[in-house]
Amino acid sequence: MKNQYSLGFIFTLLAVCLLLSNCSDKCVVTNTYVYYEPVYATSAEIKAAISFKAPQQISSAGKIYFKDDIIFINEISEGIHIIDNHDPSHPISLGFLNIPGNFDLAIIDNALYADSFVDLVTFDISNMNDIKEINRVEGLFNHYNSMGMGYYTNAENGFIVDWKPKGQVSVEEN
Repeated sequence: MKNQYSLGFIFTLLAVCLLLSNCSDKCVVTNTYVYYEPVYATSAEIKAAISFKAPQQISSAGKIYFKDDIIFINEISEGIHIIDNHDPSHPISLGFLNIPGNFDLAIIDNALYADSFVDLVTFDISNMNDIKEINRVEGLFNHYNSMGMGYYTNAENGFIVDWKPKGQVSVEEN
């Protein structure tokens, strides 16, 4: 009786092995990658881009500073949104201070301090309708390349201010 069960078990096991040996999992996976090239701007181009503009939509908020019922919101790498919050139920966007490479801000009295890549820029904010650059300390943040913010300096080309798609490559793997 033992041999019948053993023989049946062996035949079943052999049948399962034969069925499974014909199965194969063959598939092709295609991965598509986009590669980018840096877009450079010179120091002079960056300085010329600093301006006070019409209000803009906040898309990537960074640091927030509140002074005298005015809210200053950093738009990462772009500049600072300025919002009048005298009536918190109806805030009024006053404008956008375009500062390329800006990640941080501070205010002392009527001076707004902001970084612009490796420079520290000071603005007079005593009149919100007429914000002016009053000082610039060039190269203050000379450790900029190690900050890990994705923008590096290049002595020949300037600063990497953006990345644009250069091409696309597809890789097939079994």
